[in-house]
Amino acid sequence: MDKFSKKASRALIIRGFLYLFAGLIAFFLNLEQGGQAIPLMSILTILSGGLVLVAAFGHKKKQQVWYYTAVWGLLELALGIYLTLFEPDYEFFVNLVAILVILTALFAVVFSFNARKKQNYFYLIAIINGAWGFAMSNFSAALLPYFGVMLIGLLIVDGLLGIYGGLLYQSVQEKMHRRKSG
Repeated sequence: MDKFSKKASRALIIRGFLYLFAGLIAFFLNLEQGGQAIPLMSILTILSGGLVLVAAFGHKKKQQVWYYTAVWGLLELALGIYLTLFEPDYEFFVNLVAILVILTALFAVVFSFNARKKQNYFYLIAIINGAWGFAMSNFSAALLPYFGVMLIGLLIVDGLLGIYGGLLYQSVQEKMHRRKSG
């Protein structure tokens, strides 16, 4: 496996652990009314956006659709910077997270069209994030206190999927490398 593929798979694995860690930290935070949810998500999306950009440029030589990954990284980075600079009210924050999650589902659908061996992985991401995003986008003011529980679940599940995706990418790249050299 070449140097760029190793960086890309490591970035995806680190991103998965980052989401998992954020989900575990969120258990101990006050997520009602945005208390500590907004700073957590701003830090998480800035770091995650950077890691996604590393993965995108790691894919540049191997995949024709690396720019979709780069756009995704820039969107996450932009959201993190926005949350850091402007700290929106809680309802608007919930809507921003819902949009991010729905966009994740849409990007997963786009990636599934271009993936040969990992289509089911992208379908799974699309279904999980689509359902979570739809549920979050339909939160009424009465349900906002439960958003923290959904956010914790989403972070943990996305973290586990990210780790799995990075390991899957690594194994596919190693198999391709063995076929070329063997």
